[in-house]
Parts: sequence; C-alpha cells; structure tokens
Amino acid sequence: MTKEITAELVGKALNQWMTANTHVLELAPDTLEVATLARDAMGETVYCFVEARADHYEVSDDGRCLFKLDPSASDEALYQLAAGLAGDAGFHLNAANGVLSAMTEAAELLPKIVALAQLQVVISFLQ
Repeated sequence: MTKEITAELVGKALNQWMTANTHVLELAPDTLEVATLARDAMGETVYCFVEARADHYEVSDDGRCLFKLDPSASDEALYQLAAGLAGDAGFHLNAANGVLSAMTEAAELLPKIVALAQLQVVISFLQ
C-alpha cells in the first residue's frame, strides 16, 4: 500500500523546515541579517542584509561574498566577472567595497533576498 501525498502535507512540511532552517537577526531597528538556506562553494551559509531606507529596502551581502574569495580585492578579473553576473541578476557591485546590492519594494523583498543568495552561490564558484 502506498502512502498518500498531498500539496497541503508537503506545503506544511516545507514551511516548518524553512522556519527551522532560516534565521533572521535584527542588527539594528532598520537592519536585518538573514541566514539563508543557501550554501556557497565552501559549504558556508549565505547571508543577506536588509536595510530599510526612506522609501525602499536595500538588500546586500555587506561585501562578504567577494571578500571571502579575494580578501585583498586585487583580482580584477574576478570583480569584472562578478559585476557582469550581478548586473545580469539585477544587482549592482560596488567595486570600491565589494558590496553586492539592489533596491527593492516590500512586495519584492523576499524574491530579492533569494536572488541575492543565489547570486552569491554562483559567484562563490568562480574561484
């Protein structure tokens, strides 16, 4: 006899698992740190930061992704490739500080966090 599976059963289990494995920490009244479900090429948790601005939200990696790959920020080819990938994904790479970021509205906040986590994973495999 096979077990029955329903969308409701899987949805409930997925929600419970996501809640247990995703962590949000309030760093300041206007800043959150999100430990995502994603793992980078080194097997480490991918973090995203959300800062509330006057009329939007800024989602960023706080410079962690590229710092882990190139702490001296001397690999110009890596930065150029990362900038291209970031642009294609709807993000900006600040070459001065290595921060990947994008501005978004509240309705698109979660998809933007997921997209940034995915971008960080992709970039982590460049080296």
